[in-house]
Amino acid sequence: MNIIEKADAIQKGVTRGPWTIETWADGRIFAINGRKGDPETYEYDTEVLEAEHGGECGCRSSCELTVTMSDADKRFVTEARTLIPELNQTLKDVLESVRMSAECGTSPELTLAYVQQIITR
Repeated sequence: MNIIEKADAIQKGVTRGPWTIETWADGRIFAINGRKGDPETYEYDTEVLEAEHGGECGCRSSCELTVTMSDADKRFVTEARTLIPELNQTLKDVLESVRMSAECGTSPELTLAYVQQIITR
Protein backbone atom coordinates (compact mmCIF):
# COMPACT_ATOMS: atom_id res chain seq x y z
CA MET A 1 0.00 0.00 0.00
CA ASN A 2 1.49 3.35 -1.00
CA ILE A 3 1.42 6.48 1.14
CA ILE A 4 -1.72 7.91 -0.50
CA GLU A 5 -3.61 4.63 -0.09
CA LYS A 6 -2.55 4.49 3.58
CA ALA A 7 -3.80 8.04 4.17
CA ASP A 8 -7.10 7.28 2.42
CA ALA A 9 -7.56 4.04 4.40
CA ILE A 10 -7.16 5.57 7.86
CA GLN A 11 -9.73 8.27 7.09
CA LYS A 12 -12.57 5.84 6.30
CA GLY A 13 -15.37 6.18 8.83
CA VAL A 14 -13.53 8.76 10.93
CA THR A 15 -15.49 11.58 12.56
CA ARG A 16 -15.19 14.69 10.42
CA GLY A 17 -13.23 17.64 11.67
CA PRO A 18 -12.14 20.02 12.69
CA TRP A 19 -11.65 18.29 16.02
CA THR A 20 -11.61 20.42 19.16
CA ILE A 21 -10.41 19.48 22.64
CA GLU A 22 -12.18 20.52 25.82
CA THR A 23 -10.12 20.55 29.02
CA TRP A 24 -10.49 21.32 32.69
CA ALA A 25 -8.55 24.30 34.04
CA ASP A 26 -5.70 21.96 35.04
CA GLY A 27 -5.32 20.71 31.43
CA ARG A 28 -7.05 17.33 31.77
CA ILE A 29 -9.14 16.44 28.72
CA PHE A 30 -12.82 15.72 29.21
CA ALA A 31 -13.98 15.75 25.58
CA ILE A 32 -12.77 15.73 22.00
CA ASN A 33 -15.43 16.94 19.58
CA GLY A 34 -15.85 16.56 15.83
CA ARG A 35 -18.60 17.13 13.29
CA LYS A 36 -21.42 14.91 11.98
CA GLY A 37 -24.32 15.38 9.63
CA ASP A 38 -24.34 16.70 6.09
CA PRO A 39 -22.20 19.84 5.69
CA GLU A 40 -24.54 20.94 2.88
CA THR A 41 -27.80 20.75 4.87
CA TYR A 42 -27.38 20.18 8.62
CA GLU A 43 -24.17 19.73 10.58
CA TYR A 44 -23.68 19.34 14.32
CA ASP A 45 -21.01 18.74 16.97
CA THR A 46 -20.43 15.20 18.21
CA GLU A 47 -18.05 13.66 20.72
CA VAL A 48 -15.06 11.85 19.22
CA LEU A 49 -13.87 10.89 22.67
CA GLU A 50 -16.61 10.49 25.21
CA ALA A 51 -15.99 10.30 28.94
CA GLU A 52 -18.87 8.59 30.69
CA HIS A 53 -19.23 9.06 34.42
CA GLY A 54 -20.74 6.06 36.18
CA GLY A 55 -21.30 7.71 39.56
CA GLU A 56 -23.94 10.06 40.79
CA CYS A 57 -21.66 12.61 42.43
CA GLY A 58 -21.52 14.83 39.32
CA CYS A 59 -17.80 15.52 39.67
CA ARG A 60 -16.44 13.90 36.46
CA SER A 61 -12.99 14.77 37.76
CA SER A 62 -11.99 12.45 40.60
CA CYS A 63 -14.25 9.42 40.06
CA GLU A 64 -13.66 6.62 37.60
CA LEU A 65 -14.58 7.44 34.00
CA THR A 66 -15.23 5.14 31.07
CA VAL A 67 -13.71 6.62 27.93
CA THR A 68 -15.10 5.51 24.57
CA MET A 69 -14.10 6.20 20.98
CA SER A 70 -15.24 4.61 17.71
CA ASP A 71 -12.99 1.97 16.17
CA ALA A 72 -12.39 4.18 13.11
CA ASP A 73 -11.38 7.15 15.29
CA LYS A 74 -9.07 4.94 17.40
CA ARG A 75 -7.41 3.61 14.24
CA PHE A 76 -7.01 7.15 12.90
CA VAL A 77 -5.42 8.44 16.11
CA THR A 78 -2.97 5.55 16.46
CA GLU A 79 -1.94 5.37 12.81
CA ALA A 80 -1.67 9.15 12.31
CA ARG A 81 1.36 9.27 14.61
CA THR A 82 3.44 7.31 12.06
CA LEU A 83 1.61 8.31 8.89
CA ILE A 84 2.03 12.08 9.28
CA PRO A 85 5.86 11.93 9.47
CA GLU A 86 5.82 9.52 6.50
CA LEU A 87 3.60 11.91 4.51
CA ASN A 88 5.87 14.80 5.49
CA GLN A 89 8.99 12.95 4.28
CA THR A 90 7.26 11.90 1.06
CA LEU A 91 6.25 15.50 0.35
CA LYS A 92 9.84 16.68 0.98
CA ASP A 93 11.15 13.97 -1.36
CA VAL A 94 8.64 14.94 -4.07
CA LEU A 95 9.54 18.63 -3.78
CA GLU A 96 13.26 17.81 -3.97
CA SER A 97 12.68 15.62 -7.04
CA VAL A 98 10.70 18.39 -8.76
CA ARG A 99 13.36 20.97 -7.84
CA MET A 100 16.17 18.80 -9.21
CA SER A 101 14.18 18.02 -12.36
CA ALA A 102 13.60 21.74 -12.96
CA GLU A 103 17.31 22.52 -12.47
CA CYS A 104 18.30 19.77 -14.91
CA GLY A 105 15.64 20.61 -17.48
CA THR A 106 13.96 17.22 -17.14
CA SER A 107 10.74 16.77 -19.12
CA PRO A 108 7.43 16.96 -17.25
CA GLU A 109 6.73 13.32 -18.17
CA LEU A 110 9.99 12.11 -16.59
CA THR A 111 9.46 14.35 -13.55
CA LEU A 112 6.01 12.83 -13.09
CA ALA A 113 7.53 9.33 -13.33
CA TYR A 114 10.03 10.28 -10.55
CA VAL A 115 7.20 11.58 -8.36
CA GLN A 116 5.13 8.43 -8.91
CA GLN A 117 8.14 6.30 -7.90
CA ILE A 118 8.47 8.25 -4.65
CA ILE A 119 4.77 7.93 -3.83
CA THR A 120 4.57 4.21 -4.55
CA ARG A 121 7.71 3.12 -2.74
